[in-house]
Amino acid sequence: MPNTTSKPWYIYVSLLRAKSYRSIENGFGDLSDAIDKDIITAAECIWEDDAQTLDNVIRTAFDSLANCFGQPKSSNYDDNGNYKVR
Repeated sequence: MPNTTSKPWYIYVSLLRAKSYRSIENGFGDLSDAIDKDIITAAECIWEDDAQTLDNVIRTAFDSLANCFGQPKSSNYDDNGNYKVR
């Protein structure tokens, strides 16, 4: 039986029925502009080996989703690219 967890894995993230949703831009509660599309597709991610962690692999997707809301990058990561555990 083949190993079903072998990599690479191709990860795709989409938001469905996203039209009119907004995000909070900062800790002060300011809202972004509303999304003008029903379907938002994030940049694809490729998890190539076990040396990578999932939170580092999916950063590309989070950053591209943040761009849809007018943000330069995802607030889920610090300035060094480390995932912020909340």
